[in-house]
Amino acid sequence: MSPSLKPKTRQNRPFVKIGELQTHRFEDIFPIIIFTDYEKTDSLAVPLHFHNCLEIGYCQKGSGISIIADDAAAYKSGDILVIREYEPHLSRSDAGTVS
Repeated sequence: MSPSLKPKTRQNRPFVKIGELQTHRFEDIFPIIIFTDYEKTDSLAVPLHFHNCLEIGYCQKGSGISIIADDAAAYKSGDILVIREYEPHLSRSDAGTVS
């Protein structure tokens, strides 16, 4: 079987570094943090990270790819991404773009 046709399995996936826990503190009266104007670049040097809370992302413009645990999925403008607490993940824009 040629390398390009080799099925993707956990054994032949590239190594992806998992970074540290990013802890967020919440107010008891309003336990939500909202980040606006947060841009993703096409950098590959960012390790997977995880949080002590649920993360909901909304893509306002552009497109890219999200890696969550062992899965990867494309995203585009208008998509919503929900990530469970403590689940390793990262998102990056398509090459040469910002989303």
